[in-house]
Amino acid sequence: MTQTPIPIRAHHVTNLRANVPIESLAKDLFAHKYIDRLDHPFVKESFGFLQKLRENPEVEIKLVAGEKDFICEICPLQLKNSCPDFNPQANALYGTAFWQKDMHVMNRTERDYTAAEEIGLDIGPTYLVKEVL
Repeated sequence: MTQTPIPIRAHHVTNLRANVPIESLAKDLFAHKYIDRLDHPFVKESFGFLQKLRENPEVEIKLVAGEKDFICEICPLQLKNSCPDFNPQANALYGTAFWQKDMHVMNRTERDYTAAEEIGLDIGPTYLVKEVL
């Protein structure tokens, strides 16, 4: 039976490749205000997801841009509807003269395309985990 490739945003692949200790991930998520405490369950869940991918190098992943992946789905910002990537009203520029229609879509997509370019991968193709590590 063929498995469907697991979608993963390109900027999350940088965390997959970095293979940092869980404590470092927690500090980074805290510093960027994704979590409000270092022992937040999101740390363990996202770290576990990335670790499981590393442990299964033959698993197929599909690099996506601007689409929700597993990490987005469990993210506290997303769950609180305060993610500027998926809720335009969470963006500080929303409603100001600087706001442009669909700005949040451009930002979230651009971040993934930039990350993919920096790590030498393309958005859209399917890769084996071992090919992106």
